[in-house]
Amino acid sequence: MEPIKETVQQQQPTVTKLATSSAPKQTKTPSPRKKPTSSSSSSSGTPSSANTNSAKQHKRRSRRRARIRQRSVTDAVKQQFDELLSTFESFIDGHIPLTSQASKLKQKVDEERKKLIDLLKTRQQNVTHKFQQKTLKFRVDVQKSLRRRITGNPNRSIRRYIKEPPQIKFIDKMSFTLSMLTLLLSELFLLSYPFAFKYFYAVMLVPLMIGRYIDYKDKKYHFFMFDFCYFINFLSMAHICFFPNSTWLFETLFVLANGPVLFAIMVWRNSMVLHSLDKMTSLFIHAFPPFYTYCYRWLDTSRVRVQSTELSIAGWLYYPTIMYLIWQFSYLFKTEVVSKSYLDENEDVETSLRWLARDSKNFTNKLGRKLCISLKVMRKDEQFDSTKWKTKLIFVLLNFMYYMITVLPAFWIFRYKYVHLGVMLFAIFSSVWQGANYYIEVFSERYSNSLEKKAKQLEEKYLFIDENLDSLLRDKWNELHSDVSDTETQDDDAENEYDTSDTSTSDNYTDGYSGYSADQSKSVIDNGQDTQQTDDNENS
Repeated sequence: MEPIKETVQQQQPTVTKLATSSAPKQTKTPSPRKKPTSSSSSSSGTPSSANTNSAKQHKRRSRRRARIRQRSVTDAVKQQFDELLSTFESFIDGHIPLTSQASKLKQKVDEERKKLIDLLKTRQQNVTHKFQQKTLKFRVDVQKSLRRRITGNPNRSIRRYIKEPPQIKFIDKMSFTLSMLTLLLSELFLLSYPFAFKYFYAVMLVPLMIGRYIDYKDKKYHFFMFDFCYFINFLSMAHICFFPNSTWLFETLFVLANGPVLFAIMVWRNSMVLHSLDKMTSLFIHAFPPFYTYCYRWLDTSRVRVQSTELSIAGWLYYPTIMYLIWQFSYLFKTEVVSKSYLDENEDVETSLRWLARDSKNFTNKLGRKLCISLKVMRKDEQFDSTKWKTKLIFVLLNFMYYMITVLPAFWIFRYKYVHLGVMLFAIFSSVWQGANYYIEVFSERYSNSLEKKAKQLEEKYLFIDENLDSLLRDKWNELHSDVSDTETQDDDAENEYDTSDTSTSDNYTDGYSGYSADQSKSVIDNGQDTQQTDDNENS
């Protein structure tokens, strides 16, 4: 603050000088003196009256000088203020044109930027459009080559070809052969190389799970892969690959694999149907975890410490129960929280709960209804409803009861080798017996009828469907062309390059019918898929 005061004090004399210099010069005009009258001169002859008059005149002169001085300072301040105001106005007058020019320049830059963005979007759409065209043409060419190699006709779909009776027979023969080879190799590793059985198990599990997911995804059964048996196979892979020396994990795996999973072969009637890849995969999922624990427990000579140990209470009940509850809560979280909207929108997607609640002939369904009716939880005429929490809670409790019952024998199975072997042989015998029943009572009568039925369904399904890929390419081309017609103008050369109107093979497989519209063809496809899905559900 002190420098500011000094600056103000230095500027005050300059302001005073400016005020005095700018003040107008006052010309003193002599005031007219009144001529004394004879009466006044005669009466004011005393010196006191003269002094009084001179004092009054002096006061008047001092007041007049003060007013003149005040007026001069005010005029100086006004003059400086006018100069400052004129300077500010000149500054404003020069700044406003710059602001208007800047706003116009900014507006022009924005317009140019918008044009550039539109141009980039248009070019990007053109590039994307051409890429989609080339990708579609490449995909069609690849599909044609595959069709030509597999079916011998580029206009015949592979999906239809593999569902025809000759191909079904060939696939069943291959499944039968691979199933027999798997049984022989399993016997070889179990008896001669028990230490290497875990690698054989891991190598077989990966392709079977991939094939199972592809098959179940097509049938909308893929939520079955969240069931407990798949969880145990995942636990087996974790023990083989990541924690091979964990004792508590092996004990937990042993109890769960030789309890709920092994007894499920008998409860759910898994059958050894060698030509059915689906049934053999189900048997593999339930049988190989017990086989692995048998090799690890009894046949691997390098595991003397594991063979000599006794199953503790924690390894028998606590750890397996914790692992089971982890799976149960994870399953409920998946079906009731994560995928709830998906399951509600797709009622045809099958889950274990929906299947058990709907299948009144199932053993679990019958046992659950009897228990609930006897406990007065359900009425006699009441059926299970998979959408209600009452049914969900009942099946969760039934699963836990099944778990507790099947876990109890695991203590003696872990302790005695031949008890373990006997239980596994009994489960395999049950699957063989179920497979024999299927072959004798079901397969011999149903197999030929099912092939004829599928052949008839395929003829009805593909009667009015054009399987020529050139028409698909042309339809997709029109769709892509309509998507970008508002943003670009197509060249005539590009149309000529992808024009497939002159197709010599378009009538090779149309069954003499060419007047069917695209919408009608789509409806026939949908109807055929629904018919095929119904048939698959009945067969399963």
